[in-house]
Amino acid sequence: MHPDVVIGWYPFAANVATEIRTNTHGRGRLLSPVRRGATVGVQSVRNPRSDPNPPRRPDFDGYVWCYTLKGGFTGWMKLSDLVPRATPPDSPLDGPGGYDFEVGKTLPRLKRPNGCGKLSLFRPKRRVTATDVYLRYSGRGTAFHYLHEGDIVRKLISNGPGGYAFVEVVKTAEPGGPVFSGYRGWVSQTHLASV
Repeated sequence: MHPDVVIGWYPFAANVATEIRTNTHGRGRLLSPVRRGATVGVQSVRNPRSDPNPPRRPDFDGYVWCYTLKGGFTGWMKLSDLVPRATPPDSPLDGPGGYDFEVGKTLPRLKRPNGCGKLSLFRPKRRVTATDVYLRYSGRGTAFHYLHEGDIVRKLISNGPGGYAFVEVVKTAEPGGPVFSGYRGWVSQTHLASV
C-alpha cells in the first residue's frame, strides 16, 4: 500500500556525459542522454516508518535506479558516472511518485492508503506486451524497475487499484540481459497478455 512505500531521492550529479536506460549494463531502451553536471536523484529503500534519512537503495552490479530532474525520467544509470551533490538544487527532487521526497531537504509526506485487489488463485503467467513498462512498489506508486516486451510474469494479485496487478518476474526476455526473476511489484494490467 502507498503508506508502506515512502521513497526518498539522494541528490547526485553526473560527473560525465552519460545516459539513463530501461535496463542495466547499457541494455534496454535509451530514455535520455544525461549531460555532465545534470542533477540526478538516486532512490532510497522503501521506508514505511517515514524516516527522513532512509538508507540508499543498494546498487545492482554497479547500476542504480535514478530520477533525472530535467525531463523526469526514471531508470538505470551507472553509479560510477555519478557523484553526490554537495549542495542540493533549488528545485527539490520530489520524484515522479508525487509523494516522494529529497533526502536532506524535504520531509516524507503522508500517503493515502489504496486497496490491494483480489488474490489470483491460479497465478497465471502473463507476457508483457508493451516495449517498456514500469514495475512499481505499489499500484500507481513509485517505479523501481522496468519490464520489457516479452518478459514473463506470474500474476499474484489482480484487479488492484487503477487497474494494476501484483506480479512476480519469471523470465526476462532480453537476451544477455541481467535476470530479475523473483522481483515482485505492481504493473498495469493493460500491458499483460496470456502466455
